[in-house]
Amino acid sequence: MSDVEVKCESVMDPTVWTLAGEYAEGLSGYLEDDSSAASAAEELEAVCDMLEGIEGCETLFTGAMMTHGERIELIDRVFAGRCSEAVEALLGVLARNDRLNLLVPLTRRFRRLLNDRQGKVEVTIVTAKPLGQTDRRRVCELTGQIFDCEPILTENVDPSVIGGLIVQVGDRLYDSSVAGRLRQVREMLLDKLDRDRPSHQQI
Repeated sequence: MSDVEVKCESVMDPTVWTLAGEYAEGLSGYLEDDSSAASAAEELEAVCDMLEGIEGCETLFTGAMMTHGERIELIDRVFAGRCSEAVEALLGVLARNDRLNLLVPLTRRFRRLLNDRQGKVEVTIVTAKPLGQTDRRRVCELTGQIFDCEPILTENVDPSVIGGLIVQVGDRLYDSSVAGRLRQVREMLLDKLDRDRPSHQQI
């Protein structure tokens, strides 16, 4: 998962995220075979990427520009015969229930469910400079050993971390960057100054 996705999820309506999870769990339960589930996840991600490239698509699917029936007809016309049976059926259900706004969070939740059942964990590494091949392999090995999983590594470069690295494993964040340690020192100093500052007497 990228840091952009984390920010998106942090501001997303919890009701939307929860409802998307219910649809994702339903699809996961229907596609018990990992191969079929992986194909469906790739299809959904491709659909999201395609729709993201169409200006005004979100408004078109969820706004007042189209009627309920027109949205259903559009989904059927665009995706009929072009997706697997499961994905086509899911898109149809979302359209009929006016839930097309759930497609992106649903896709993310479904990918997470698939990763969980395959023993895979999304790992995001943030460093000041790109990792070399040796360091990248070492990070993957250590993460796999510590968390007993197969890490899916995403790398982000952010010069503001100065040195060290920030590691996000699933929902857990581990900050061993120089910038992170400097923030901790600053917070400790501010806290100590605040505690040592004499209190003002009330007049």
